[in-house]
Amino acid sequence: MKAPAPGGARSAIVRPAALAALVMACQGPRVEIEWTGADTGAAVLPATATRCGAGPVELTAIAGDTGVGIVIHGAAPLATGRYPLTGPNEAASSPPAAALAARWPDSTDIHAFRTAEGTLELSAADRLRGTFTGRAERWGGGTGEITISGAIVGVRIGPCPSDAPGADTVPPR
Repeated sequence: MKAPAPGGARSAIVRPAALAALVMACQGPRVEIEWTGADTGAAVLPATATRCGAGPVELTAIAGDTGVGIVIHGAAPLATGRYPLTGPNEAASSPPAAALAARWPDSTDIHAFRTAEGTLELSAADRLRGTFTGRAERWGGGTGEITISGAIVGVRIGPCPSDAPGADTVPPR
């Protein structure tokens, strides 16, 4: 859920009262995110997370065309602590580490960014909680950087989607 600016622009600084209203609209597991720089805005998005075996935790938070994904590479079970935020290849090859990508629309374009550097502070009890901040670069063409920050609030790590009943079933012909 993205807060539109006065006058209809989709990328905007969200005033504290508006951000509070967004948080109230999404009280369950969520990611709260803000960004400034080449583009500026904020969103509060419902979130889920999964983990397949000892692979990375994949956290996704999506509402409409606005979304954020955080892939956390670390031991199973995931440990509480500080994870460097890097690009996706660096995070996969240097655990413990994490990578973040985010996208949102404006009136003419879809903006996509991925972290280049930063930190994820994570509490990995029965539900993921934590904060993140980092520098992110435009992804998929274009130029620009943003500072991206936010919070992960109460996200339970669910089972691997391929472990769901019927996931490997091929329908009869």
